[in-house]
Amino acid sequence: MSDTVYLSVGNRIIEKLVSYSIDADMFLAAGHFSIECSPRDALWIEPGLLIKLWVNKQCEMVGIIDRVEASASKKDHNIVLSGRDLVGLLCDHCCENFGTVDRLSGKTLIQIAEMLIKNVPFIQKKDLEYQEKTAKLDKLYKQEKIDPGETVFEVLKRCSVGRGLLFYGKPDGTFAFGKPRAKGSKASFSIIRSIKDSQKNNVEDGTLTRDISQCYSKITVIGQVDGKDDYDNDTQITVKGVAFVPGNIVPYYKPLVVTSNKDSIAPQREAEFIAGKQIAQAFALEYTVPHHSQSCGNWKINELCGVLDEALIVSGKPIRDTYLIYGRTFERDKETGSTTRLRLGYPGIMVSD
Repeated sequence: MSDTVYLSVGNRIIEKLVSYSIDADMFLAAGHFSIECSPRDALWIEPGLLIKLWVNKQCEMVGIIDRVEASASKKDHNIVLSGRDLVGLLCDHCCENFGTVDRLSGKTLIQIAEMLIKNVPFIQKKDLEYQEKTAKLDKLYKQEKIDPGETVFEVLKRCSVGRGLLFYGKPDGTFAFGKPRAKGSKASFSIIRSIKDSQKNNVEDGTLTRDISQCYSKITVIGQVDGKDDYDNDTQITVKGVAFVPGNIVPYYKPLVVTSNKDSIAPQREAEFIAGKQIAQAFALEYTVPHHSQSCGNWKINELCGVLDEALIVSGKPIRDTYLIYGRTFERDKETGSTTRLRLGYPGIMVSD
């Protein structure tokens, strides 16, 4: 199965790409890219331009060129374009109106998002996608403000976590407020590695890493909220949230207690996000597969993948389960051709720094 890959910069198309690495990840702030082109195709390209990468006629990356590097030797003369997807703009764009509680208080998540992206280049309201029910989106924020130095991405991520949602960039240049796919729907993709019948195999290599060195069985978050004491005076009330990591991940008692400095995020919700991050870090499943697509289409993040792997063993048994594709890297080099690196984790787990 061959892949058709080309790059568009403005109205110009570059079809012959020497090599590339295009990353997308639900749990990282911005996806990076590096694309090597022939000088006759790319000498005119400058940093700061918007580019799109198309794979099998689908847009799989919209980004900004941060760096253009030209190299020449007796054998080769190539140009490498590198940068980040559009989330990188939100990570760089500091909020200029800060310090006033009224900036965000009394607004919904949709209103806050539209307000913050107003002056960010290349991004419009139509690029925002809300995947949850309106109840979470219409709830007003209280006592919310922007601190000096905070970026648009940091504020949107904080406001999203406060509503129990992830904020992440999709490869096609849109931004999603939603949750990772959970088990219950049919897996769109499949990975098979059989020892007995290798003709069914569709992976080149795979790695399973389980690491609980940074995991705790119980997470307690201590925070404070505004309230009234017995004499009706304004005061700070101490509250806490508690979440647990399953025993099949951390098999012994190991508590973690942290103090929350996030006024807009309930301690319980923060504890759940910390637990989700630890669960995700404790189980790293990565595969390299040939090409960039299966029969259902290009490999995508936030989709489910059924895995049958007789070579990797968990608890004495081969892997046979459904996992979430949260990270994907399209790659091509002169020697191996086009491959895709996949990062898989447990479905439905909420992860945020």
